[in-house]
Amino acid sequence: MHQLLARKTKIWIIVGLAAAITWAANQLGWPPLGTAALVGFVDFVVLVLLGQTWPIVTWVPWVPRPGWAKTNLSGIWTGTLISNYRDVVDNPLQPIDVEMRVRQSWQEISFTLRSNSMSGPSHTVIPSFDVQNQELIFRYFYTTEPLNAQVASNPPQRIGAAIAKVDLADPNAISINYTNERGTGGDILLTRTRRKRLQRRA
Repeated sequence: MHQLLARKTKIWIIVGLAAAITWAANQLGWPPLGTAALVGFVDFVVLVLLGQTWPIVTWVPWVPRPGWAKTNLSGIWTGTLISNYRDVVDNPLQPIDVEMRVRQSWQEISFTLRSNSMSGPSHTVIPSFDVQNQELIFRYFYTTEPLNAQVASNPPQRIGAAIAKVDLADPNAISINYTNERGTGGDILLTRTRRKRLQRRA
């Protein structure tokens, strides 16, 4: 998720944090070497350790930040996959019940979709933020692997791409439009059923 912050903003955060720590250390009469060590240690703790824990980033009160930085999507989502695929007599497939596990951190976000017949992890997720519509948008590639014996309608692997959208007015719903190597694609509509445990503790 750090990709959504401009590089200039990241630099100002680091510089501002270092300046605040230096000022406090000077007020306490710390020597320069001790101040430098303290700045490095606090920067490491805040930017690396806490930054890895996205629920803390979204929970911290009184810190002004964009809406996307207050949203934690980690958890279990359930819903329906509606495929555009047609069989040999042009009949549509029945909607498929699916479950998706989302893992979100400061460094990355991943989606793993699962049904009774397949499992599909995401690869190379690229986040963006639509300020006008207040939407989080994720573009990613994925692969699917069958969970049961290989059959003609359930090949060993499918490669595809997808776009997932989250309206910040309702961050407990995700809509996904996908396509795959068959070229048919479809839509997936999901709602959150369980949040990541750490967020509930925050």
